[in-house]
Amino acid sequence: MGNDQHTFGQQDEQRNAMENSGYISISGNTDIILQMNMIHLTEEDLSLISAFRPVIVSRIEQITSSFYESILHVGKLKEIITKHTTVERLRLTLSNHLIEMFSGKIDEAFIQKRLKIALVHQKIGLPPKWYLGAFQNLQNTLLRIAHEMRNELPHYDRFIQAITKLLSFEQELVLEAYEEKTREVEQKAKEFVEYQAHHDELTGLPNRRMFQKVLREAIARNEKNRTKFAVLMLDIDRFKLINDSLGHTYGDQFLQEVSKRILACAEGYQALVARMGGDEFTLICEECPNRGAVTRLAESLVAAIEVPYHLKQNDFYVSASVGIAVYPDHGTNEEELLQKADQAMYEVKKNGKNSYRFFTSELDEHLHTKIELEADLRKAILREEFVLYYQPQIQTGTNKMIGVEALVRWNHPEKGILSPGVFIPIAEETGMIHEIGTWTLREACRQMREWHLAGGAAQSRLGQSLFPAVPSAQSDRLHP
Repeated sequence: MGNDQHTFGQQDEQRNAMENSGYISISGNTDIILQMNMIHLTEEDLSLISAFRPVIVSRIEQITSSFYESILHVGKLKEIITKHTTVERLRLTLSNHLIEMFSGKIDEAFIQKRLKIALVHQKIGLPPKWYLGAFQNLQNTLLRIAHEMRNELPHYDRFIQAITKLLSFEQELVLEAYEEKTREVEQKAKEFVEYQAHHDELTGLPNRRMFQKVLREAIARNEKNRTKFAVLMLDIDRFKLINDSLGHTYGDQFLQEVSKRILACAEGYQALVARMGGDEFTLICEECPNRGAVTRLAESLVAAIEVPYHLKQNDFYVSASVGIAVYPDHGTNEEELLQKADQAMYEVKKNGKNSYRFFTSELDEHLHTKIELEADLRKAILREEFVLYYQPQIQTGTNKMIGVEALVRWNHPEKGILSPGVFIPIAEETGMIHEIGTWTLREACRQMREWHLAGGAAQSRLGQSLFPAVPSAQSDRLHP
């Protein structure tokens, strides 16, 4: 203690000057000012504290050790610190700060340095409860030193109050730094969750939820401006081939490459590209002033997708079917626009794929007709609306009949006789083809038996046809 008294005594002549050296220079930081006002930390307190600085300098190692030794006694905390830095570096940083803290001056630079020190401790993983516990040990050490020198300190009671206020202010800054960092981490986590909720994990593109949100906004914006925009629905043809032959890992790589190509095509347009799921992508193109601009975009998409993909040392070829709906011509809400683009896209698939098509009213009429026919087709068997036509099979050369072919027709109650080309595709899509096939076979066999009983040729053979009309010589023969 003698050295402390000697050091402290050397400052007697300067004490009066130093008592006036404390000052606070905080402007614009309302929260910090409020914190200082709550604990009544004043410039007079800082002046008293600045007189104690020489003692702090002479015993700085003891003071900083009181902070870190308590932490290093806990094994897991020691491991946390030594994993990221050295205790010596941390002690040096804290030593410099303590000396500055007892200068009696608080300004913006001082605040930022204190926050930075606290963030360093948080960054290396020191929990706040342990940090504040170590800080309490440091405070006890400072107060014990002051108590040992109480006879040498003028206004001892006021000094103890002043140092307690300053250390309380320090603790508040530490908590503020930790809380600010926690808020920052929570905000980043929230932003990440928000991003994940609106983006496709595989490609990074906006997902269905984000697409629908942007589509609603585009509708509202263009309704107000009385302008048009296009919705494009793109589906990859033969994607299943890649998934089945190479596996999902290469299938994912393929979809990532597809998304890059689509994004490249969309450059230069005010367009949002989204992945709706599987191999289905959508675009909202607002900067398409006319049909020609949308057509060029669609053509570039089709051309880009058909360029071969090099996967697993082989080139794979796929194509794209693109359907296009235009607001407000084809729909005034998101459901209508997606439905119409989807209809146009499936029309492309039905007619050879690897192309694009705008929605037309004819497609809508075709869809309604198809829906009506499907509903009627489900009742047709129960209502016995199917009929068989028998086409004789003649042997060339002898002109002898060697069998007959049974051709199914649908005698629709309102539309009359319908050929297989109208209803067989619907039956195949819905699975009703099996029921129709079973009925056709039974009815043909019944008719053959009836002919045999009536004296028909026993050697006659029976063939049945359920195939829809296709542009070939055979279909012309089967479906005159």
